[in-house]
Amino acid sequence: RAGGGVRGAGEMLRLPAGVAVGYVPLMVAAARSFPGCHVAMVVGACEALLHLLEGGTGGDGGGKEPVSSMAIWVDGGAAMGAGVSVPPIKLFSASYDGYWRLWDSANSFGKVFEVEMGGKLRALVVSNNFLFCGFEKNCPLTPGTKVGMIHAWNLLTPQAPPLEFHAGDPTSVPFAHGSCITALLPIPDATGVAIVSASEDCLIKVWRFDAGRFSVAHTLIGHVGSVTGITQPAGAPTVLWSSSKDTTIRIWDLVSGKCGGVLLKDGHTGEVTSVLAWASDMGSFVFSSSMDGSVIAWGSADGKKLATETHGMGVLCIATTKDEGGNPLLVCGLEHGKIMVRALPGPSGMAPLTLVFTIDKFRGGHMGAVHAVEAGEGPVGIFYSAGKDGKIKVWQIQGNLAQMAQAQN
Repeated sequence: RAGGGVRGAGEMLRLPAGVAVGYVPLMVAAARSFPGCHVAMVVGACEALLHLLEGGTGGDGGGKEPVSSMAIWVDGGAAMGAGVSVPPIKLFSASYDGYWRLWDSANSFGKVFEVEMGGKLRALVVSNNFLFCGFEKNCPLTPGTKVGMIHAWNLLTPQAPPLEFHAGDPTSVPFAHGSCITALLPIPDATGVAIVSASEDCLIKVWRFDAGRFSVAHTLIGHVGSVTGITQPAGAPTVLWSSSKDTTIRIWDLVSGKCGGVLLKDGHTGEVTSVLAWASDMGSFVFSSSMDGSVIAWGSADGKKLATETHGMGVLCIATTKDEGGNPLLVCGLEHGKIMVRALPGPSGMAPLTLVFTIDKFRGGHMGAVHAVEAGEGPVGIFYSAGKDGKIKVWQIQGNLAQMAQAQN
């Protein structure tokens, strides 16, 4: 920033057409340049949002552990100042250093507090004002053996101890999974709170709340590799999709607990890293990403492959967001630090999965694999990325892709 100083979280960069100022303009869309749309990184959030390893491995305080997961929370109970009509966005993050942390947009995404869990964290999600955290920890019964644990905090009464998930009698099975938790997904339930968990132990479990605790309703057995992702298509409350390092995607019936299909034909050739449901006026879809470098769009109703694009390197995570004109976009986090953003069916009229722009390490991106991307709450065009470099970055897409595409025609 000219004259020194740092921009706050609410002060977005507005770049002149074609000027990147160290970050990235809209670079490529159907082999055309659209100089009026940009990605601006919220400077200040970049350096404030660090997962630093303080103590233990790298105890000099200079090391950083990967950030593995993020969850967005709109704090509806927070006090708001005069003229402020939108509750502040709060971001939870999980790290391999064994901590989850809370960052507050009302304070330029400053860190509010952190909680140590005693083992590597891989999964984090917020639903119904509950924070669910999946992590790895020594088994209380057999020290030295790592197991998968899940804790849940009521964010409206954060001083209360968390609920603990146990796959059986807590005295004999004081854990949720036999290995580290890899994904958590809230699903509709008559009780209002139900969670699906996935693990490196190849299992998926459906948990329902009853009598003051979470109990296993179903255990979904079929994958022969670590389960990497779970998602539920819109309008299909009894259906679950899952991805795995075994290169397959499975479709499950949550009523019976049985697998209804395995996507093998025309699917991925490498480890499947995530699945993500998305719906629009164009229909209901599921996207999957893989270490083979591809992203595939599937019809959620029939599991039919609809489109695919390659990225030249493994794709670790995906999320959907929108630009300022409401045009839907797919954000892809890659294994060597790049973030690629692609068009989705919508007003822009661009072909699905057309590359819109790329963020790399030379334009403010991550130094190392992008482990998580999140979007959904807050100002239009905001998304978050987290990586192996221990950093979380806040981005805003500025511009209207549909208007710019029309101007180029």
